[in-house]
Amino acid sequence: MELFPPPTVDANETRYCFFLPPTDAESTDEALRSVAEQQCKAFLSFAAQQTSGFLWHKHRFHLEVKSTRSKAGPYYLSGRTAVGDAIQDEWVIAHLTFQLTKQFPGVIARLADTDGEFLLIESAEALPEWVTPEASDRRVFIVNEKLHIAPPATAASNRGKGGVFYDEDGLEQVLDPSVHTEASDAVQKLIQRKLEQVPAYLRQNRHRVRCLLPERAARVVALNGELVGPAVEAFYYREPKHAGFVCGKMAAMMTKGEGKTVEQMVTFSRAMFAQLKQQEFFPPKPFLAGEDSRFRVLQNGSSEESTHPDALAADIGVKLTCGLELLYAGDNEDQLGRPWKHTIEELLRKDEVELTALPIEPDDNDSWLYMHPDTLESQLQRAGSAAGPGGADELQNMAAMFGKFVDGVSGVDGVEGAEPVQFDMSSFMDLLNGQTGGGNNAGLNSPWGEHFMDEDEPSDSDSDDGSEVEGDEDFSLEEAMAEMEAELADTKVAKSFSRFEIVEDDENNAAHEQEVCDDGQTDMHDIPSPEKPLDLDYNLLSNLLESVASQEGHAGPVSTILSEMNFPKASV
Repeated sequence: MELFPPPTVDANETRYCFFLPPTDAESTDEALRSVAEQQCKAFLSFAAQQTSGFLWHKHRFHLEVKSTRSKAGPYYLSGRTAVGDAIQDEWVIAHLTFQLTKQFPGVIARLADTDGEFLLIESAEALPEWVTPEASDRRVFIVNEKLHIAPPATAASNRGKGGVFYDEDGLEQVLDPSVHTEASDAVQKLIQRKLEQVPAYLRQNRHRVRCLLPERAARVVALNGELVGPAVEAFYYREPKHAGFVCGKMAAMMTKGEGKTVEQMVTFSRAMFAQLKQQEFFPPKPFLAGEDSRFRVLQNGSSEESTHPDALAADIGVKLTCGLELLYAGDNEDQLGRPWKHTIEELLRKDEVELTALPIEPDDNDSWLYMHPDTLESQLQRAGSAAGPGGADELQNMAAMFGKFVDGVSGVDGVEGAEPVQFDMSSFMDLLNGQTGGGNNAGLNSPWGEHFMDEDEPSDSDSDDGSEVEGDEDFSLEEAMAEMEAELADTKVAKSFSRFEIVEDDENNAAHEQEVCDDGQTDMHDIPSPEKPLDLDYNLLSNLLESVASQEGHAGPVSTILSEMNFPKASV
């Protein structure tokens, strides 16, 4: 069964469901449904407590009892919330979902939005390589405040008809104790870091401002503040021609004989207030009728709006009233399927609100609407400077681990540890004084080589008996290595290594070239280019990273070796 079918409208929608813990198998279907309904009420009560005072941008958190045939039980709780332009509202729902799985043990949750598994999008930098948008669909669950991902290894045996992987298939893997589904600690930390921002958002996502409203519009807002969101959306996404026709009459909010204007404090979410304030809108004729209309401060343009104390209150009030009028004239419905027109009509019939007694307070500071370029730049630099996994230090540590491993002495029982160094002072002094004998036999065989010999001093090999040819045949270690590299330079072995490009200063190059030309010793084109240096660590890391990439997130030789060396798995 597909729990989250594609949305039928182009909207930002968050979908969620909760699988309840198993109950007594002998219970009747009616009893099981009653338990599910009680759980639904408990969930909604907990959610209302957690979001008390929060103003949802479009729809609130809501649950209904649904039936299923999964192993978790015949009933589950499901809901969907349209978040509109306030994308952060879906993280409020995510926060509630994680809290519910902690508050009610045994509950397993699913959460997704119109884009898919948005929890994986947030934790993408720490996910295994096999987790792709195509491979991870319907595999993400939440258990006891932890993210779980159903792996692909055991999914083939649990797929439904036609090879389609359903939510129930992933649920079976999460319920199977033999299958490890809990995501890594790195993934959990990224999710929790985002969820920790929600409490502050719940407190800060509100903006109270004084508005000038017609009496009927003020009564509707005072009785049901949740109509502010739909009214703002109706105004913001209005069709100009239709809006001009409807707002030109104002048949519902400004009837004849009720021309009183009321001052009222209205609470918006920050997104709602920004949508109203940043749109330029000239008030329709009904607002400007009458010489004593307080909305006439808007008829002279922006210069009057910026100086008159009622300018902002009148501007926001006109836009909100037009939104209510458009909502009343349209055929849109609320989250539960009830037409907004019916809701507004019921509110207009009520007269128990004394509008003149409502307190008026100073407007909230709207400085959050504006960000200085320097502030934005500093935030970008702070985000970019955050250290993440896989940095240069970790690559150097990887190369150092391999170097230490290679330098170890391998015996019958494996690599042996470093033994204490024994230093013989008398032998060392004899060597320096040339008393060890053997002449040049210390070249390649001795621990120190010929570098301790003074090349300027004459040796026994420099005698007059013609031993110069014999001395020329003795090569030092550097000469042997240089000759070997020269022989291998044109082979495939040499080409398999990567080399660094030498970047020299342009001024130094020009000075060197001019000096050579002045001496007249060689032509510019005959100057040999410096040889590119060979870095073994660079080649080692390059080969290791290529091997890790070829594993595609699965087990392999390189990951196994690094694991044996205690290299952090999250850094690979």
